[in-house]
Amino acid sequence: TEIGLSVPRDLSVAGFDDSALATRIRPALTTIRRPVRAMARLAANKLIAAIEARLNGARMGVFLGPEVIIRASTRRLE
Repeated sequence: TEIGLSVPRDLSVAGFDDSALATRIRPALTTIRRPVRAMARLAANKLIAAIEARLNGARMGVFLGPEVIIRASTRRLE
């Protein structure tokens, strides 16, 4: 508000990694959430499989995409 802008009316704000703080600030912060637990689980399973020689050099192509969590800091256009 120092420069006369209002969030989200004039300016949308977004963060990354969806920390707990994102929901506690006002307005609540729109963020990108990464599936960290699923990524860690997949990495551990790939490591175990490699150790047990089940991969035989083959790649396990899996994509775990991010998710946009829209909150009050982003204006919704209709």
